[in-house]
Amino acid sequence: MSTDLAPDAQRQTFRAERRPNPPRTNRVLSSQSVSQQPPLRFEVHEAARMLRMSRAQLYNRMKDGLIRVQKDGARTYITRAELERYVASCD
Repeated sequence: MSTDLAPDAQRQTFRAERRPNPPRTNRVLSSQSVSQQPPLRFEVHEAARMLRMSRAQLYNRMKDGLIRVQKDGARTYITRAELERYVASCD
């Protein structure tokens, strides 16, 4: 690229030389399909809101072994299946 052009003209020339990225065809799930799927696990505050109980009540049930949790590092999750199992056991 020549340096005879003004800075604005150099920028325009550079933009014109860029090519768009090719479309990705090897993707397993598109971002749209991921957002349409229901979540598989929830954080404690989300699960408490879904069960319409306080976090303290949910932690007590977890401590008593009524609700099983998944740990991922320091984070605690409750799966959708576990929430459904717990609700069914309350009947």
